[in-house]
Amino acid sequence: MTSKHTNDALNKFSFLKNYRIYMTYFSVCILVFMSGTTTGWTSPMIQKLNHTDDNPVGRRLTIDESSWLAAISPMGIIIGCLICGALGKLIGRKPLMISMGVPYAIFCLIMVFTQKPWLYIFARLLSGITAGSVLVLCPMYFSELAKSEQRGRLFIVLTISNNLGSLYALSVGPFVSFIWFHISLAIFPILYLIFFSIFAYESPYVVIRRDPAKGEELLKKIRYKNDVSEEVQRIQKGFLEDKGMNIIQIFKSKATRRALFITLTLAVCVMLCGNATVLSYTQFIFEKAGGVWSAETNTIVVSAFQLFIAVASSPLEIHSEGE
Repeated sequence: MTSKHTNDALNKFSFLKNYRIYMTYFSVCILVFMSGTTTGWTSPMIQKLNHTDDNPVGRRLTIDESSWLAAISPMGIIIGCLICGALGKLIGRKPLMISMGVPYAIFCLIMVFTQKPWLYIFARLLSGITAGSVLVLCPMYFSELAKSEQRGRLFIVLTISNNLGSLYALSVGPFVSFIWFHISLAIFPILYLIFFSIFAYESPYVVIRRDPAKGEELLKKIRYKNDVSEEVQRIQKGFLEDKGMNIIQIFKSKATRRALFITLTLAVCVMLCGNATVLSYTQFIFEKAGGVWSAETNTIVVSAFQLFIAVASSPLEIHSEGE
């Protein structure tokens, strides 16, 4: 009887055997959280830089400088999305993802130790490129690392982490000094670099492509199983299918064309509705509008509502099998 209870207890906590994979997921969520702070940064920080009370520049920014600070990050996101896929194939997922923590640390150092607007603009471009790379690389890494039934839930966690990062910037940014806010942000890339460097696996897809035998051994560790031959064969079959794939063949498939059309339509609608502009100047808009609540409080409410929608819509976004 005692033995049975012991076995039941061990089975209940069997997921702890492969704690390393959960620490990997956690560290990736820190990276996505940092990406979210890039989105939330603009609203409170531009307001600080457009006043003289807490402004390391020593003067108010010009309209051009403020506009560049708001616009340069989305431009960087586009660049990051375009280059990270090729870099991921060239140097591997893990080395590239480790490098993602460095630009965020540099961003914080520039904000803490410099007083030049053009350096702030450069730092925002750097954080934007990194955020764009994160948006592409992290879902790719999760999809290659996780079991198929876990992927839907993990993608939702990424979305929530991104919204939490934005909420952090909008909640903390208005109430602490410019320098201390960026010192607090510097904690996250440090934690990320430590956790990810220690616990993270390389993508099994990358290792199997280079050396199938080593890739199979890695997959056994990740899955905590002795037999993963079926999954290795499925991955290798996917490589063969990918070899014949190009941009022209994407448009030849009716299903792929439909999926691409739906995705692009939604993305264009989000951009054309002024989403990025409103988020960049939320605090400014509420200050000009006035009201019972302060502009800072209203901005936090907007971000909290975004987080609520992300959490509330999660069950609708996960397939019934969890894929």
